[in-house]
Amino acid sequence: MISRRSFVKKFAEKCKADSAALFLGAGMSIDAGLPSWKGLFAPLATELEIDIDNTNYQIYDIAQFYANEFGKNELYKKIGQEINRILKSSESLDQLSHMQCNSIWTTNFDQVLENNLERIGKITNVISKESDLIGCDLNKNINIFKLNGDIRDIQNAIVTKGDLEKYNENHNYYLAFFKKELITKTFLFLGYSFTDSLVLPCISELGRAFNNNQPHHYTILKRENSTDFIKFVKDLEERYQVDVLLIDSYDELPNILSEINYYTNQKNVFISGSYTENNEDKLLYIDELCRTITNILYKNGYTIINGYGYKVGYYIASEATRLLIEENVTDFKSHLQMYPFNEHSSLAAKTKHREFMIQKSNFSIFMFGSGYKNSGVIEEFRIAKKNKNRIIIPIGSTGGSANVILNEVKKNLIDYPYLEKYIDVLENETNSEIIAKTVYSIINENLKHSI
Repeated sequence: MISRRSFVKKFAEKCKADSAALFLGAGMSIDAGLPSWKGLFAPLATELEIDIDNTNYQIYDIAQFYANEFGKNELYKKIGQEINRILKSSESLDQLSHMQCNSIWTTNFDQVLENNLERIGKITNVISKESDLIGCDLNKNINIFKLNGDIRDIQNAIVTKGDLEKYNENHNYYLAFFKKELITKTFLFLGYSFTDSLVLPCISELGRAFNNNQPHHYTILKRENSTDFIKFVKDLEERYQVDVLLIDSYDELPNILSEINYYTNQKNVFISGSYTENNEDKLLYIDELCRTITNILYKNGYTIINGYGYKVGYYIASEATRLLIEENVTDFKSHLQMYPFNEHSSLAAKTKHREFMIQKSNFSIFMFGSGYKNSGVIEEFRIAKKNKNRIIIPIGSTGGSANVILNEVKKNLIDYPYLEKYIDVLENETNSEIIAKTVYSIINENLKHSI
């Protein structure tokens, strides 16, 4: 069994490297207000005069019996009544929606995942059958692979025992793609019991093919003291190479997922700033300060995120690009991520754009800006401070919006204790080297080295 600290950091590394995938079972949909798999079929079992709590038959068997008795259309109708309803979100789903994974697999055929992702502006590709793979650009958007089908195409979903028995025959290519993902990505299984006949046989097949040298995967399970549970966990780890993190309550899950997101973005720094005037001396100073800050962040392994604000974004991007070219670095994304605005976008679209950038970072630096209360830099500050774990660094001495932000921070310094010993420098210092070293000190002191 893996420790929480080791699990969080290892999976966060996979997320940052874009080599992580999620596999979500019924437990995650329950969190959003849907019934459990057993709860979904309990009323149907009652109609069949079967005690679902005291039967040797599986859920798929009960679904098959119901289809035999009343017809598949009636079965689909009953399932649709429970699943096609307004769903709520949850803390766990919120954290999962922000996780850096563009590949999500699930045995659920509800719409919980895509609804939550679309709520925060992320577009999804829903792939529930082989034909969905054709012509779908899997390098765009978030890919949701529904192994059991989709509620919007319930006739082709895997609901009954008969459907399950024909799975390998009818979905051979779909399973082949799943096996490919199991080889190339590290999976985190959540809300999944491993009791169906889909996942473990695939992992077992890959283990035999690669002599158990395939990637390790992870799951989070609630601790049980029974002998069979202990043996089940041991089997998962030793035979299937699925490392298990045990927790005492599923209430711990949101915090664990939040920690993964934090460590994924641990060394990401968002820089907000703009300057629209044409004062040549000021422009030279802005260039110097941006170059100095960019250098110190780059040389210490940080990733800079920026929306290409007027002048400021240009100076940051040009300096970072120079450094990357000089050192023959090909992986620009690990050092610099630029997300330019379309100046003709609506205010709502610009807000979403800013939220997207800022949620990717743990640190936010503010410099220059117009000083207007509705300016972009001010809005980015408002977005950044919504997350209490995000470190905010206003360089007030640069004037404009940054100075407005610093004055607000000074009035509420109790909320920014990490700035207390640096506030005078941030307010008054104009030397680029001193400012850059101060900014780096604040960032370095607020990295979480342990959980």
